[in-house]
Amino acid sequence: MAAMSTGDEDGATRADAGAPGPAPQPGAHRSGRLALVAAAVVVLGVLVAAVVLAANRTPLATEPGSPEATVQAYFEAVIDRQRLAALDTFTEELADRCDAALGDQLRFTSLSRVALDHVTVDGTRAEVAVTITETFEGGLLDTGRSQLTESVVLERTADGWRISEPPWPLFGCSVRTGS
Repeated sequence: MAAMSTGDEDGATRADAGAPGPAPQPGAHRSGRLALVAAAVVVLGVLVAAVVLAANRTPLATEPGSPEATVQAYFEAVIDRQRLAALDTFTEELADRCDAALGDQLRFTSLSRVALDHVTVDGTRAEVAVTITETFEGGLLDTGRSQLTESVVLERTADGWRISEPPWPLFGCSVRTGS
C-alpha cells in the first residue's frame, strides 16, 4: 500500500517539509574536483622541475690541485658511496686510521648537497668550510632535511692537498693524539 501524505496551505507535503534546500546545480561538484586536480598537477609539475634542476646541477668548477678540488672529490665519493675514491683524498696516515669507519659510515650517509662556504690556506695547511645538506625520510611534521656547517682540514703533501683530519661523517674515526 502506498503511503499518503497530506498537503498544507502552500501545497507542500509532510514528506517535503524536512527536505534540504535547493538541489545543487549539475556540474558543481565536477568543477570543484577539476580545480583540485588542476592544483595537484601544478604542484606535481613544480616538484618535477625542482628534482630535474637539482639532478642536472653542474658541480662547482674548482682549480685542479686546490684544497677545494680535494674536498669536492671527497664529497662526490661519499655521495656515490665510493669508499676507495674517498680514501684517495686522505693523507696516508688518516686513510689507515679511518678505512673501516668510512666503510661503515657510507652505508648510512644520506647526503644530497654540499656547498662551499670559504677556504683558508696557511702555508701547508688549509681549511675548507662547507654546508652539508642531508635528506632523509621525514615524519609527519619533519622536513626530511638537515643542514650543518663543517670544516675539512687538509695538508699539502707530495701528492697534493690531502684531508688530514677525520671529515664528516667520520665520527667514529680515532683522532690523532700528540706524538
